[in-house]
Amino acid sequence: MRRFLLMFAVVAAMVFTGCSNDKNNDTGSDELAGTKWMTEEGRIGSSYYWAEGIQFNSASSFTYFYYQMNNLDIVDEGEASGWYIYNPPIVTGNATMDGVKVSIRGIINDDTMTIYIDNEEYGVYKKQNK
Repeated sequence: MRRFLLMFAVVAAMVFTGCSNDKNNDTGSDELAGTKWMTEEGRIGSSYYWAEGIQFNSASSFTYFYYQMNNLDIVDEGEASGWYIYNPPIVTGNATMDGVKVSIRGIINDDTMTIYIDNEEYGVYKKQNK
């Protein structure tokens, strides 16, 4: 009787667990992979220039970067990496920079992407030509 109950438990566990697809559909689309989006203030060579961007490295990872220049000298720069899911036109994900984790949401409209960080509008980025 004990073997029968054990066998029943094993079969029941297999039936209720089910099978999963090898393909993970939660990563959305790889349409953004290889694209770069930028926003900037000021002019290169002037007393102030600020640029930041997002490079989508694959179907699920991205790199955020920024730099500030004064008179052609870089005076501040940084980089963070994160993951994302793209379900057009919405990009959602997380990034960590200097130990601080933030949630990111982007809304893409043609060649512009409005970025929200922790649900607050952060900026508008333009898609760069390859």
